[in-house]
Amino acid sequence: MSRNLLLVVMTLFGAIAVGGLLLLTGGEDDARAARAGRDADAEGVRGQEPGKDLPRGVQHVTPEQARRAGGRPPPMVVEPGLRQPFDSPEMIETRERYAGRIEELVEGMTDPKLRPDERMAMSRELQELLRKMGHRVTPAVRERLLQMLGSAQPAWKNAVAEAIGSLDGDTETAQALLEMLRNTPDDVHTRRGIYSALGMMNVPEVTPALLAMLGEGLQDEPLIIRTIGQVARPDELEQLFQRLDKPLIPASRTEIERVLQERGRIPGLMDKVAKGIDGADLQTRRSLLRILQASNEPKHAEMVRELLKTESDSESRAIAIQALGKYGDVDSGRMLLDIVQSGSPEDQQRAINAIHSIKERDTVALLTENFGGLGTEGRVAVMGAISRIPAPTEEMTKVAQERGLQDPELRVRTSAARSLGQRGRDDGVEALVSYIERSSNRAEWSTAFVSLERIHTAKAAAAAIRVLRVVPNDRERARLEERFQKIIDESR
Repeated sequence: MSRNLLLVVMTLFGAIAVGGLLLLTGGEDDARAARAGRDADAEGVRGQEPGKDLPRGVQHVTPEQARRAGGRPPPMVVEPGLRQPFDSPEMIETRERYAGRIEELVEGMTDPKLRPDERMAMSRELQELLRKMGHRVTPAVRERLLQMLGSAQPAWKNAVAEAIGSLDGDTETAQALLEMLRNTPDDVHTRRGIYSALGMMNVPEVTPALLAMLGEGLQDEPLIIRTIGQVARPDELEQLFQRLDKPLIPASRTEIERVLQERGRIPGLMDKVAKGIDGADLQTRRSLLRILQASNEPKHAEMVRELLKTESDSESRAIAIQALGKYGDVDSGRMLLDIVQSGSPEDQQRAINAIHSIKERDTVALLTENFGGLGTEGRVAVMGAISRIPAPTEEMTKVAQERGLQDPELRVRTSAARSLGQRGRDDGVEALVSYIERSSNRAEWSTAFVSLERIHTAKAAAAAIRVLRVVPNDRERARLEERFQKIIDESR
């Protein structure tokens, strides 16, 4: 009997052990499956092939994958994260659940009694519902949205356009917008709304149609260019670069320059811009120089410095000098100093303005070393450059304290006081206090108090309270004391 009981107990323990092992391995399999699903999702977002482990019909499909499928989105495109096909029973139920509210919002947004903030709130709710529907809509909803964009009052079209623009990757709606664009040649406000929506929708397939519209003399050509800049693939942007040689209205030229500056980090594009400068007509030359300002290649900075040695066109010189400030490297800073000290009055002012753009620490250190040899505007610019450095060097702080705050020019002194207002940096506190005590100018002590507040330490706040007696107005003095006392209380 005892032997039988022992066999039963051993059998039970064995079953429990096997079950536990199965649970553990099953849990590991589930974890592996979950990781595989997440990895597949990530690969889909990055434009790679859908993960093989994902169930058929629920893979995430990106615009790039749709293009590889011949430009036709697969029948089951889903929003990343939903993991439900658009035509699955679950998504059909979702669409039906939200359809009524979407219709209410579409109708309600046309109510003339709505305040602008109410209309925008409804637009945001509509965008959220469209997101939950997988950034796609049924044909009926699409038609109603487009009708609303065409018929709404001009002041409302922006809200409608933002709602349509939330349909990320919806190729069918984008194509419908293009068709609507062709059929509304004279409706300026509707056309603006269409461009706005297309720019937000992330559907590169519309780019060829937009590029084909350029050169047709349309008044909204700058808006077309702006939209192309938002949706085009990198290789298509080169077509904008090539249009710089053609006759353009000033607004269109400006838009092309802006687009290529913002998206000009395409490999090889800036090299083509640089090579095109030589031999270009004057207008194109200026455009190319403006675009080249966005380059971060040292060779392009060197090229601009060489160009300045012989450039005679005043506007081209202005653009090139501004570019040196945007590059901000030491060699460009050194050339700007040379221009400030020995250039023409026109170029001197341009170089001073360019110095205000410099944020590179080593270049600001170079400027600081040459502080004494600059005129008033140059010294103001150097103090401004110091104020933009998150952690000025000891030498920078010393120049600001001992020379900037003692400068004969008021604008230099106040600029130096601002440069010492670095959050958490107590090394300028005593110099600012002395500056306040010896000053009788409201602008000076007011700037110094602002800097002490920016330092935002107990030491700076206590020092400020000690010298508040210079403030003649009782109410203003009490207000400042309360603010500084609050800093002290917060630091305890």
